[in-house]
Order: sequence, then C-alpha cells, then structure tokens
Amino acid sequence: IIQLDGIFPNARYFSIVLYDINSRDPIAIINDTEFITSEENTNPFVTGVYANNQQYSLAIGPNTVDLRNFNNSLSYDSSLTDISIFIRYYKPSIDYFGGVRLPDISIHDIYQNEVEAPISLDLSEVLLVGDIAADLTFLGSILFNIESNATNRQFFRVSAESTGNFANPDNQYLISPNVLGDNEVILLRWQAPAAAENFSYFEESDMRYFSMSLSNEASYNFKTISDSE
Repeated sequence: IIQLDGIFPNARYFSIVLYDINSRDPIAIINDTEFITSEENTNPFVTGVYANNQQYSLAIGPNTVDLRNFNNSLSYDSSLTDISIFIRYYKPSIDYFGGVRLPDISIHDIYQNEVEAPISLDLSEVLLVGDIAADLTFLGSILFNIESNATNRQFFRVSAESTGNFANPDNQYLISPNVLGDNEVILLRWQAPAAAENFSYFEESDMRYFSMSLSNEASYNFKTISDSE
C-alpha cells in the first residue's frame, strides 16, 4: 500500500488520479469533495471553511488488497505493471501548492509494516512526451481535414477517459482546429458559464472552473486564460 498523508490546499479544485502509464489513461480518481476525514480533522471543500485541522489520508493499492479499513482509497487492477499518481491543484492560492506542503508518502503492508518501495521510473519515461505529441498530432490531422470557416467554427468533444495523454477525468475537453493566414485573427464570443470562485458558489454554479488554452497540433500549450482572468 502506498499511503499519502496531506493537507487540503487552498485551491479552487483538488484531486488525486491514478493512471496506467502504458496507456496514459486514468484508472481511478478521488476529488476534493469525496475525501472523508478523521474525527479530529475537517474537509474544507465539504464544510466550506478552512480550519487549523484539515489533514487527509489516502491509501492506494492493487485490487487484491483489502482497503476497506481506510477512509479514502484508490485501487487498480493487479494485472497493471506500471501506474502513476497525479495530484492536481486548480487555481491554487498563496503559492503553487495551495499554501500547504506536499503529501507525505509511506509504503507498508495491510498490517502497517514498512515494506520496500517499488521501483520508480525516470520522469522522462513516465511522461512519454514524444508519444503523446505523436498521438495528438494524428488527432489534429483528422480534425484539420474537416471543413471549417469563419461563420461555422466547429468545436469537438474529446473524451477525458481515453485520450492517452494523462487527461483529468473530471474535465470536459473541447477542441477547435483553426488555420490562420497572415494578419488574421479569431474572435470568439460565447455565453460564459457561471464558475464557482469559492466554496460559497459551489452549489449554484454551472461548474467549478473553466479555461481556454491556445495550443498547437501536438498540444504544446502557449497560453491559458482561466475564468477569473
């Protein structure tokens, strides 16, 4: 079991996701509102108030291990050979980590005995940027062959479950392929959804967060504008 012991961040959204490194697809996720805390702690994403005691614990293990004794757990098929754990903070405040330290990591068996850590892959092997770029370039080549013009600008929905680029399952992705000539611009106008900038607006908002990014065919991101900007 890999156990993460952390502190809820000051952020618009927070989640931990497991990925199959070989397919680069998500296999399990827990987001901020789903965490259950011990009696001496509180979850600010549930209570709506930041407090002094806001720690959480998460157990991660194969489906051959019984994790029911843990308040929070993520499991994966034991046949998977390589997994990766991603922690995400959207719009963190104070600093990049939401004003809290990153989670402590411990590795043990179900009896809390410390065990040898699994072999860590080199970061460049985990990210596989070249493969991701190749997949997205192929996707782009399909989209850019579809007829589009200034009065009929098209957006295509992309599944977050099987894009092969470590997508966040909680997100909905829309892509619009565009080719611009010299001295041309695109002006986008749309009715913006209501986004919750803090706890008070979670229930009445259309969504927690939205943004627009400018990328190339390989999905290298040049600029992102978030809702509050």
